[in-house]
Amino acid sequence: MTVSTPSKSDTDAPAGPADAAGAAKPNAAASPLPPSTLACKLPGTFCADLWSSVNGIFSQIMSHAFLTQLADGSLEEATFKFYIVQGALYLREYARALALVASKAPRAEWVAFFSNAAHDAFLEESSFHKEFLAYFDTTVERETASAELAPFSLLYTSTVLATVHGRAFYEALAAVLPCFVVYLEVGKALLLKGSPHPLYQKFIDRFAGTEYEQLTLSVVEMANAVAAEAGEAGRRRMQRVFEQGTRMEWMFFDAAHQRQTAIDVRPATPPLRPVALSAIARDGPGLAADVPASVAWDPDGLLPAPAAESHFARRERQRAEAAGVALQQQGGVRAIASEHLAAGGLLAADSSLYDRKLAERYLPVDLNFPGLRIMHLDPPIFTVPDFFTEEQCDEFVAAAIDSAALVPSKVGGGNLRDLQSAAGNTRRTSSSLLLDDNVTAAYPRLRAMAEVLQSLGLRLVGHGDGSSWGAAGKLPRPGQYCYEGLQLAQYQAGQHFLSHEDGFPPALAQQNGFQRHATLLLYLNSTEQGGATRFDMLNLAVQPRKGTALLFFPAFADGAADPRSLHTAEDAVDTKWVTQQWIARGLQNAAVDPIAAALAGSLPATASSTAAPPAWQQQRREESEGLSAAEALLAGKRGKGKAKKAGSKKAGGGKGFGA
Repeated sequence: MTVSTPSKSDTDAPAGPADAAGAAKPNAAASPLPPSTLACKLPGTFCADLWSSVNGIFSQIMSHAFLTQLADGSLEEATFKFYIVQGALYLREYARALALVASKAPRAEWVAFFSNAAHDAFLEESSFHKEFLAYFDTTVERETASAELAPFSLLYTSTVLATVHGRAFYEALAAVLPCFVVYLEVGKALLLKGSPHPLYQKFIDRFAGTEYEQLTLSVVEMANAVAAEAGEAGRRRMQRVFEQGTRMEWMFFDAAHQRQTAIDVRPATPPLRPVALSAIARDGPGLAADVPASVAWDPDGLLPAPAAESHFARRERQRAEAAGVALQQQGGVRAIASEHLAAGGLLAADSSLYDRKLAERYLPVDLNFPGLRIMHLDPPIFTVPDFFTEEQCDEFVAAAIDSAALVPSKVGGGNLRDLQSAAGNTRRTSSSLLLDDNVTAAYPRLRAMAEVLQSLGLRLVGHGDGSSWGAAGKLPRPGQYCYEGLQLAQYQAGQHFLSHEDGFPPALAQQNGFQRHATLLLYLNSTEQGGATRFDMLNLAVQPRKGTALLFFPAFADGAADPRSLHTAEDAVDTKWVTQQWIARGLQNAAVDPIAAALAGSLPATASSTAAPPAWQQQRREESEGLSAAEALLAGKRGKGKAKKAGSKKAGGGKGFGA
């Protein structure tokens, strides 16, 4: 949605989101993003840092089905035509915004620039859009005569106009800036892929061209100059406006992909979906606190919404509480310097920064464990280089390949039906293998490696608060810690696991009878590109290194999930092998049988903390003694004794007793 001068062929058009509420088609995996043009051309500037702050949003833009299908040529031409018509309507409003920016510009050359840009935006309807609509044997005038802006497009243009009209010049400039920058970076990223469709390739060439780059960098340099004079508070407001606009570019692509002409205002099913619009558009404090709602625990709406405090409300409350604690501490917890991060973190045994009292909020860790390093202080994130030797890693991978038992990964808890769990595969595109009792019995090499990992893990995390540990892969009793069934996963080029939390919302944790307290990842090979584990709220990414373990905490010691553990397995470039070992703790007094409730389509939101455990829970725990987690679940679903056999089509495809 940017513009070009009459003598230039580069221009802008509408952009949009990643898969918003109601998106009909799953997104294809995106290739790794190239270095940003801003970072290469204007390193260390305000706008380069500004663009870096929205990297997560831009990743979702690039992984949206509209752009991935445009790149591979499979985008329906009718969808592209809808997008072009919406772009023509958008530019009429955008031109008005540029004219208003010109009226507020403090420098004569800036007044002239934006006045010309507003003029050029109107000309785009007779050049850029005319050229593309001619492919469909139609004209701009004919298509826009009766067409209207889609609801999300109207929201975007209205927000830009309101900001430009009612705010100071530096905010007005920040409001029109995303349209320039997003299309430049989209064009550059798509140019590396190209498109077999000549019309779509022409679109890519237009925004990847040097003339459009020069136009955009001119606006960026103005923004850098304005930011230098705006003060810290002004720069923060510019950042909020820019991030909001970038999200709305995401929304524009999504509206076009859906060919959206109206918003369905009927009660949505699943009820979590309507959160997406407010989460994307709200004027929040920044990307770390404004993660789109689609990355929540139940993005595919497999479960009914809780009647009490929602997962989103709880996450917002905990963010506010964490911010208050940080203000009270006044710098008591210091950041880890970048040079230490580059070296793999601070040595835990020698660190004076780590607050031992903080450790009491999580599952305890032996800070003297050999090689243990701290990557982040609050919440704590640890790495252990050489947790496994190279030979052990190679053996683990070879054993998994020889088993030929990997299946497409699933998303969803143990209280979800198999068919529903499979609905998450567009979000988690890896292959995985659950090392339950059937698999380890069939493949002794896998069992041996799992036992080594779990033995080392016990030395690392110890025995928590002194409670006994239950058997690995068995449902834990209240107060017990235990290992869930170990998972091994393979990510091939382009595969990913989109943003998610390992911890469960309070109601689900109670219904499952356990909460995840720690996640122990082990990277079985190194990747030079792609495949990083990115913590979305912490500005931290860990690149896979062979034999290195990564330890973090999805939940606090009291069982409440920590939303700051939100993380993404980024798109793989090199093939990635990793194991996932979750450490769970049994909770008291689940209120209902989660399997029966899920099958009935009703899950209560809260569970009593004082009532005696219901009879079904006692019976199920007694029956689960000696059963693997997968067998226990199957017994609850289909009758005891009907567990899947190792080597069957679905063997190893479950998730232990959790998601």
